[in-house]
Amino acid sequence: MARAQGSSPLARLLAAARCSDVEACFQLARCYAHGWQVERDAAQAHHWYLEAARHGHFEAAYRLAQLVIAEPQLVPADVLREHRTLLANAAVHGHADAAALYGWCHQAGQWVAIDLAAAVAWYRRAAEGGSAAGRYNLALCLLHGRGIEADVNAGVALLELAAEQGYVRAQLNLGRLLSEGRHVPRDAAAALAWYRRAADAGYAKAQYNLGLLLAGGDGPEQDDGEAARYIALAAGQGLVKAQFTLATLYERGLGVQKDLGLTRSWLERAADAGYAKAQYRLSRWLRKRGAGAADARASHAWLIRAAEAGHAAAAYDLGRHCLARHEHAPALAWFRRAADAGHADGLYSVGVCFLQGKGVTADIIEAFVWFHRAERAGSTHAGRALAKLSRKLPPAVLVQARARIAAERE
Repeated sequence: MARAQGSSPLARLLAAARCSDVEACFQLARCYAHGWQVERDAAQAHHWYLEAARHGHFEAAYRLAQLVIAEPQLVPADVLREHRTLLANAAVHGHADAAALYGWCHQAGQWVAIDLAAAVAWYRRAAEGGSAAGRYNLALCLLHGRGIEADVNAGVALLELAAEQGYVRAQLNLGRLLSEGRHVPRDAAAALAWYRRAADAGYAKAQYNLGLLLAGGDGPEQDDGEAARYIALAAGQGLVKAQFTLATLYERGLGVQKDLGLTRSWLERAADAGYAKAQYRLSRWLRKRGAGAADARASHAWLIRAAEAGHAAAAYDLGRHCLARHEHAPALAWFRRAADAGHADGLYSVGVCFLQGKGVTADIIEAFVWFHRAERAGSTHAGRALAKLSRKLPPAVLVQARARIAAERE
């Protein structure tokens, strides 16, 4: 913990807090929580918020709950009851944002059992008290019929109120509704304006959405340079979709100068964060543009990570790689993973493995069934394989195969 020195404002605040000045405890907690005049220290922030909350400071109780929910490692799970009680007490006594957060706790099952009706009741109480968060969350419940009968008009009205209050999540969601024409008439210019307000407030998701809208060419403005700037802002905040998109912009020179080095750098950042699409793209990028054995090994390693993360095309490619090395059992396993995700060529390849007995005992009926699944998923190869098998199979076997398919449809 960084120490307050001499007669600095922080030192005077610390001295007052140690003398049980409740407001000083609260302000000192804020300093530690945000790193104002001192190195950020979540444990110290927790300590001083708790001191203030225990003495009836409702804003401190609300900030304490926010902190512990965001950083649960600060407090052992078995001593959280006091934090819940302090939050509930602040909510009961009219702290609107505390009521909104307590409603969220009931919706998310945080510290209490999930109870959507109770969540709505607390959101309504918060909204009536002027809480933007309460209005936003109640709006979502009304729009989607969560814990209350859906009322689109009331939901949109509350969303607009929260957005006008500067609540960036409301601004983002209102922008989405206007951009897509859901629940409200489509209005690309209004969507752009709401995205921009949230983006200029530093909200990464809004920066990304604004960038996409500016780049899309179907809105009132198209500006590749501004699009790239906002996407870069979101990427810099760690939004992996923005990092992935920014890599594409650098690869194609859209709104930025083409730079393959930055393409790789942003793909690596998104891939390191666990984004499967970036892992797969980086694997292919390294295979195509990489230099030497190290990049070849890295390409294969990223392909495995993407496949393990559930990327269907990566699993299919890995299956093909195994098949080329005559590793039939692993190939079938990867094809099955791709097939489970609905990948048409993965489904077809499982059928081929059953037809040829690769990694599994040959079973022509099973192959026929897998080819049918693949054809339904859009595989042209599967359609040709089915036609060929239909001509070759004995009538009795064909009847069995078609009976299996009919059973799946029921």
